[in-house]
Amino acid sequence: MKEIQSTTPSRRAFFPAVGKKCGGDANINYAWYGASRGEIYDIISHGFSRLERPKAGELYGFGVYLSSAKFSIDCALSSAEDENGLRHVMLCRVILGNMETVCAGSQQFHPCSKEYDSGVDDVSAPRRYIIWSAYMNSHILPSYIISFRAPLKGVPRRIQANSVKPTSPWMNFHTLLSVLSKVLPPHKMTQISKYHSDFHRKKITRQQLVKRLRQIAGDELLTRVIKLYRTKVRPPVWGVGLHSEAVFRG
Repeated sequence: MKEIQSTTPSRRAFFPAVGKKCGGDANINYAWYGASRGEIYDIISHGFSRLERPKAGELYGFGVYLSSAKFSIDCALSSAEDENGLRHVMLCRVILGNMETVCAGSQQFHPCSKEYDSGVDDVSAPRRYIIWSAYMNSHILPSYIISFRAPLKGVPRRIQANSVKPTSPWMNFHTLLSVLSKVLPPHKMTQISKYHSDFHRKKITRQQLVKRLRQIAGDELLTRVIKLYRTKVRPPVWGVGLHSEAVFRG
């Protein structure tokens, strides 16, 4: 492990600035960044200079991708072996500020409003942080370089969740689509239909489908739809459960 001495005072100045904007808490967390040795040393010398698609996993907009401190394996998968068989990752302090959920497949490249400072795949349990280009050299503070050897060639880039047998009642998915199409904009309906198709093709799990649906439609809207559907259908056909075991038919 090598400590990085390049955390400049100008970067530290953003701590109180973002904290003031966010009501006193700049929401600073540790996160991992994986890349080739050359790219990491370029970042240390000159800062982040380009945005790329994620090296592992799904696309969540265009920005600098970092892995939550709990998911170092994601960072390792984004690293590259050098000529000595070593991989290199950076442990960074990241100013997250107010986080917004960015849906998988998004083409977003900046905050959706001035209220937000960074993007995440899941606000309640983030695995991936997205720092937009405007903030990549002010909100990411590289702290350490860790070099290691690891046989990652056989590790799948997408680790599927264990299959869970559904226990919650269900609502016909096509009925749900029909209701949502009346209140959601077309681009969101296209996203939902895509994930439903991916689920049937076994590209994503049921839990992932539910997660995407909640991100796109929002729990508040889904709850209203469920309550409305329950009151109109007799005997009651129970609605979409807002948890990972919810079942969709159709």
